[in-house]
Amino acid sequence: MDTDWIGWEPIPTLDGDQVVTELRRARSESRPTKAAVDQALIEGWCTHQEARRLLETALRDSAMRDVLRLHLTQTVRVLVIDEIFDANALDLSLVRLAADAGLDVTVVGDPWQALYGFRGAARALRHAGKSRCRVRQGEEGRRADRRGAVPEWGDDRRHRATR
Repeated sequence: MDTDWIGWEPIPTLDGDQVVTELRRARSESRPTKAAVDQALIEGWCTHQEARRLLETALRDSAMRDVLRLHLTQTVRVLVIDEIFDANALDLSLVRLAADAGLDVTVVGDPWQALYGFRGAARALRHAGKSRCRVRQGEEGRRADRRGAVPEWGDDRRHRATR
C-alpha cells in the first residue's frame, strides 16, 4: 500500500450504508494515503481495527443493526463464545445482537484467566453485569467460586449461559 509522511490519518467510516474514508488530524508519520485506503476498501481489504470501528459504528445505527441481525439469523444458528471475560464492549454488543436475533448463544469463561483488561474487557463485562447480564455459579459449588462464574443472559431462556 502506498504510504506518505503525512499529518492526517485516513479512517474508514460509515456514511449511511456506504463505507467512506475520512481524514483526521494526527501526528505526522508514515501512513497509507487516502487513495491507497480507498482502493483497499474497494477491493474488500481493511485492518482488524478498521473492521471493528466500522462494526461499532454500524451497531449504533438502528437500521444497520437490523441488517446485521438479519444477516446473523440467515447465516448462524448457534454462537459459542469462549473466554467471555476477555470480551470488551463491542464483543458484548455482538453477543447481545446474536441473542436478540434468537440465536442459541452460549458463553463460557473463567475470570481468573481474563487477560485483556487493557482493551476494556473486565470493565465491559462488569458493566454488562449491571444491565442485562446475570452471573450464575457453576455446578461445582465452591470450586466454581475459585474458577469463576459464567454470565447468564437475562430474559430469554435460550440465551442462558452454561459451563
